[in-house]
Amino acid sequence: MRAASWLRAGRPLSARVRETSHAHDGTYGISNPGWAYRTDVVAGPGITMTAWARPSSSTSGRFYFGFDATSSGCKSFVMAPNTTELLFQRNTSYGYSDVADVSQSFTSKWYRVEVVVTGSIATGRLYDSDGVTLINELTHDFGSMGTGGMAMRGYSFGYIDTLVLCP
Repeated sequence: MRAASWLRAGRPLSARVRETSHAHDGTYGISNPGWAYRTDVVAGPGITMTAWARPSSSTSGRFYFGFDATSSGCKSFVMAPNTTELLFQRNTSYGYSDVADVSQSFTSKWYRVEVVVTGSIATGRLYDSDGVTLINELTHDFGSMGTGGMAMRGYSFGYIDTLVLCP
């Protein structure tokens, strides 16, 4: 993942959020990037997105994994250690509106996060650090889904790495 491929307020994501100490695999990972998005890829109906995410603590921060992203906002699957939840949100103008949630506790370890979009329905899954063992999942019908790109945000969270989009 190249930091320059991600936009933050219309400008490339700063390389300062990219560090070797933040990596799950490969050379670099990122930490707390603020909202960043890509519109050169389509993250809408018929896609699966995955990422590796590691909270810095079991009780603080959030990781937002966004899809159907444009410069006007996105929809997101959220790991929320600060409220012990997994959430789906509508992020109009990159604000925050919860639309579905399920209780989930976290520890400071790597998790694989997956979002599958089928029509207007998104399913978010949280896997253990082996990347295979399903811990929890949440499904929500957004009513409609566009053909926007990918987005991400880290808020006092920890580390994010290996974001993958599979058509």
